[in-house]
Amino acid sequence: MKLVLLQRAHEAGDWHIGYLDDRPAIGDHEGRWYIVDNDAVIHNPKSRLVWIVNHQSGGWECLSDKLWPREALAALPERKPSRPDFQE
Repeated sequence: MKLVLLQRAHEAGDWHIGYLDDRPAIGDHEGRWYIVDNDAVIHNPKSRLVWIVNHQSGGWECLSDKLWPREALAALPERKPSRPDFQE
């Protein structure tokens, strides 16, 4: 499997962001990577970044969480992927 890292999370609670075999993916601090099959919004609160994956536009986009309303960030579902697609 080919892993391309866009951002390595340095704080607990943030996700690593990248591509696994050219598909958007998130990784945890234990080195487990999960393919993101659907459009999604990932908030990394420690780095103050919001990552958006849009499969129609081709992948990840990133912006500061200062540009998002606090209520919208609080309403994002917590990510709890089940089985990893790759282990570093």
